[in-house]
Amino acid sequence: MVEIIPKQIKKTPPWQSILFYFSLTILIASIAIYFILGNFLKESSVILTDLESEVKKGKTAEEQSLESRILGYQKKIEDFSRLIENYQQASKFFDFIQESTHPKVWFSAVEVNRNENQTTLGGSAENFQALGQQFLIFKNSPLIKNISLSNIIIGENGRVEFSLRLRFDPQIFTPKN
Repeated sequence: MVEIIPKQIKKTPPWQSILFYFSLTILIASIAIYFILGNFLKESSVILTDLESEVKKGKTAEEQSLESRILGYQKKIEDFSRLIENYQQASKFFDFIQESTHPKVWFSAVEVNRNENQTTLGGSAENFQALGQQFLIFKNSPLIKNISLSNIIIGENGRVEFSLRLRFDPQIFTPKN
């Protein structure tokens, strides 16, 4: 059946209109945010690629130069520290030799073995009496644990040439305080 009498068109309630426009706004905002975030993602990807390539390149020439200079200074400081430590140890030994040497005895060769606390001194004495006195000086020293005399020969002008092997107490090679 066909109705000839027109009916009144139902008006949509206002809440449906509000809901429709609100949904349409959210859809448009979502699409805009999608494209905006996609653009940010591309830009950050490019920045990340640049940073990764820079890291892969390594250090700049200036950084490498600075690092090599710093490492050079560090090596010099370590070498200097070892020299100072060895100087302190050697100076105590040489002070002892200087104080304990007889006035008529001259030492011309020194060979030190710190691992065994031992040294070999080559030298000459004015005569056998001076050599004997030097031997007794070393023998009576509390820093010397063992002493041996070898290679005794009479050299030029009647001088006595000899070798002394001394084994020291380990404290002779410890640093001074």
